[in-house]
Amino acid sequence: MDTNAESRLHRKEAREVARESLVLLKNRLENVTAEKNRPPLRWLGHWRTVNRDVMGSWSAAGVADHP
Repeated sequence: MDTNAESRLHRKEAREVARESLVLLKNRLENVTAEKNRPPLRWLGHWRTVNRDVMGSWSAAGVADHP
């Protein structure tokens, strides 16, 4: 059974929705500090530590620790 078949069918639409809903924040006043060895993009707030919750109702077939 291919558990990824449904996701392949909607991948293009999912990427389009993600692009349209992406919010970029610019630190113009330098009031947000960043560590030098950290990636420039990151999850903020509650979602930074609960990977499984981000997957929502699809968590049964998902892998929370996937990069």
